[in-house]
Amino acid sequence: MNIAETVRNVRSAAESLSRPLVFMEVCGTHTVSAFRTGLRSLLPDNVSLLSGPGCPVCVTPTGYLDQAIAIGRQPGTVIATFGDMLRVPGTESALEKERARGTDVRIVYSPMDALKMAQAEPDKSVVFLGVGFETTTPTIAWTIKEAAEKLSRYQIEYRILPRDGSEKWVLGKGHAEYNEAEKPVRLIGTIQDITEINLLRGILPICSFCKKIRDDKGYWDQVEVYVAKHSDVLFSHSFCPECVDKHYPEFPENWEDK
Repeated sequence: MNIAETVRNVRSAAESLSRPLVFMEVCGTHTVSAFRTGLRSLLPDNVSLLSGPGCPVCVTPTGYLDQAIAIGRQPGTVIATFGDMLRVPGTESALEKERARGTDVRIVYSPMDALKMAQAEPDKSVVFLGVGFETTTPTIAWTIKEAAEKLSRYQIEYRILPRDGSEKWVLGKGHAEYNEAEKPVRLIGTIQDITEINLLRGILPICSFCKKIRDDKGYWDQVEVYVAKHSDVLFSHSFCPECVDKHYPEFPENWEDK
């Protein structure tokens, strides 16, 4: 069956309907495909497409995956995530590849599954990847509330998007205090702006020869240029003793003391 015949069949079926139909595509990939193929223009007037919220795979930036991979490589860490995140590519790897290499990556169907893991294995750091939209926010927020009631310590890393278009990463951590009925009565902890720390955390592709670093746009920068772009660090250039001996053999051995 070719496209023209398919369109005729859809139009014929739509004419027999007594009410309009609205189909929602819930994945950004579907939305792009519908746009590129001109699907909306082929549908009859009483059949329309509505773009839904999308899925985490479509909106998760590469840097987020790089951070998750870097965290997962730390000893005693468990990465808990939805299954559709396994194959989302980071800069150099993906969670599926990391799991094959030995990283403890576990699929969960709810944020509460991660909480149960943390309770069952208190000697490990269970990190849940809270990706998604406003539709997933209530379940994650409820899990945080439950964690405060059932775990002695907590750590939450989240992103804030101010109206000026900037991006801020915040780390909240601390512990809960309980009353005699073992109910949490207050949270004691700190909130820290870790935006600059996050910018320099993750997997950095670095050239084995010239030591340049590739940024997320594919450009290669010197190490000091890259770091300066992503932090407030300023560099002061000098010479290490080994390079002085190699490039300036005429210098006296005690040149650093002079």
